Amino acid sequence: MITYFVLKADGGKTAGCVRLENGRARSSCPCTLLLEDGAAVDLGPEETPLPARPLGAAVLQGEKLAAWGAVPGEKLTGPELLRRLRQARTTTEAPKPEPIPEPEPIPEPEPAPEPEPIPSPEADPEEAPEEAPEPSDSAAAAADFGLLVRHAGEVYEDILHPPLPEASKEEPTEEVKKDWFSETEALLTKIRRG
Repeated sequence: MITYFVLKADGGKTAGCVRLENGRARSSCPCTLLLEDGAAVDLGPEETPLPARPLGAAVLQGEKLAAWGAVPGEKLTGPELLRRLRQARTTTEAPKPEPIPEPEPIPEPEPAPEPEPIPSPEADPEEAPEEAPEPSDSAAAAADFGLLVRHAGEVYEDILHPPLPEASKEEPTEEVKKDWFSETEALLTKIRRG
């Protein structure tokens, strides 16, 4: 779609026009186009691709607005267009930050030294491996250990369950029996009265 808008001076005199077509623009006179993203693009008779939607254009004489126009449907005044173009120029003319220097290349770490191979017992005849104990020795050691465990179990059992003292099998004497019965009877009588 092709769209035109006229650039007019304050007295109503036409200074030129801007042609917009499929994301490209050109002007019949040198002007500056304000885009929706706040950027400013200089236009001339050659077609210029636009990175954003245009809002209006202005013909500037130094810092003064000589002529201006807005894209159809935009409610943009001349002073507002001039203010926003100044902001866009300030943003684009701002000093660019210095590039960050690239870090120095880090040298690759040296490979770890390979461990020395462990010599096999056959390789060194001077050092003979320890011989395993004879089977008879290990059987005797196992028997001794078994006796030790059994003894420890008996001691532990005695600690947990000590033997009760043997009760005397003799009957208490008649005198002891009588004494116990009389004490119990005296206590019961006392409780009944109380």
